[in-house]
Amino acid sequence: MNYPYQDIPIKPKQKGPIEELIDTFKTVSWSFSFPLYLIMLVFSCILLDILTPSVLAWGGAGGSGFVFVSIIPGPVGFPIYGAVFQMWFMFVVVCINICVIKALLDFRSKIDCIKRFTMPDKARGGIETTAKLFFASIFFVYGYFIILELFGVSPSTPDFDSMPIEELIYGVVNAAVNEELVSRVMLIGIPLLFLSAWNIGPRMIQYRKGGMLKAKMKLLIGGGLPLNHVTITLILLSALAFAAAHIYSWDMYKFIPTMISGTFLGYLFVTRGLHTSIIFHFSTNFIFFAAQLWDDNMTLLVIIGLIIMAWMITGSYHFIKFWLGAFKKGKRPGSKRQKPIRSFSQERPYP
Repeated sequence: MNYPYQDIPIKPKQKGPIEELIDTFKTVSWSFSFPLYLIMLVFSCILLDILTPSVLAWGGAGGSGFVFVSIIPGPVGFPIYGAVFQMWFMFVVVCINICVIKALLDFRSKIDCIKRFTMPDKARGGIETTAKLFFASIFFVYGYFIILELFGVSPSTPDFDSMPIEELIYGVVNAAVNEELVSRVMLIGIPLLFLSAWNIGPRMIQYRKGGMLKAKMKLLIGGGLPLNHVTITLILLSALAFAAAHIYSWDMYKFIPTMISGTFLGYLFVTRGLHTSIIFHFSTNFIFFAAQLWDDNMTLLVIIGLIIMAWMITGSYHFIKFWLGAFKKGKRPGSKRQKPIRSFSQERPYP
């Protein structure tokens, strides 16, 4: 049977000059920024592994660290010394290495790996989403402090110059794991686990493999969860607590950029998993550490500055795109209008 109009080709919708310009901008900026991010991430891990023995020796010789157990209403925890310090720092270093390796292996195992270096709309994996939100954070945070400087405002910061280099390394690295366990697992994962007992929030019955234990772990460490009124509320509350805790050691000017970064971290935790929020936090902190470590090398500081500028340019697009579409609620899996699915990857409108 012949159907009318079946041989008539459908012409694709032509893009206007503004759309073409935006496509070119996001493609070129992503093709330059994303490989740089991967290189920086791998380099940071290698540098961390190289510096770890000196931090362990410093801790064993009398150095001390601090472990957070709560950030409400401010950072609360306890100091650690000696062998306890060394064991905790080794745990943190191993966690960061595992998170980075997992993200890179997931990226490599996906189809069309090469295309995702040049086509940001197809770059939807965990490490790509982490990179996009990292760029968006760089755009906002650095732009925010540049504007403050233009208005003659100089926010106060902790006295990092007086710290031994080992203490600075510990602080930067420890925050990436410790603060994510407190801010994301304690303030998002554990509440979701409790709420699920009353069928509030993401339900645990739609996984065909792995049973109840796998579903509980999904809630506890994030990844593949939907964006609904419960998860969005917990993301914003955890970001609020995360930002408020940083006022303690910085000042009020730190609240807004930390709130924005905390929202990105919570979004990554819910949709991609704890390992991506740790990578995001580690990446952000290690850029600051690199500037502190080589603050007398003008050439290297210029290179770092140029890279940050490139990331800011890329981040301007992803910052706007995130806030335009990230928190659109998806249907709850298992509802009458949707067949049960194993994950929620199809519900995330961003990136």
